[in-house]
Amino acid sequence: MSQITIIEKEDYKIIKLSGQFIGGEETDALRVELKKLSENTKTLIIDMENVGYLNSLTLGVLISSNSNFSRKDSKMIICNLKDNLKSIFTVTKLYLVLNIVDKLEDIEL
Repeated sequence: MSQITIIEKEDYKIIKLSGQFIGGEETDALRVELKKLSENTKTLIIDMENVGYLNSLTLGVLISSNSNFSRKDSKMIICNLKDNLKSIFTVTKLYLVLNIVDKLEDIEL
């Protein structure tokens, strides 16, 4: 079962994801949350520490959301990718498009 948790901080928001995002209801819920957050969030951090798998539909949601944030002079940062997910972002060269950092603590706000 996948889960989406939103943590609001003073200057930014964190969306913590857990489980597998395989293109079903969980991916639709993520799309909806990211769209809502893009409306009123200057900086969004997506913490993927507890994500075991994501498919191409979910990657598309992340790319689309990143575009939404960029258009509004906001930023979206992805962190805490497991090695299997890092390899997906490397093979697809999405690290060139998306703002990805190793750990939450490495993010400069």
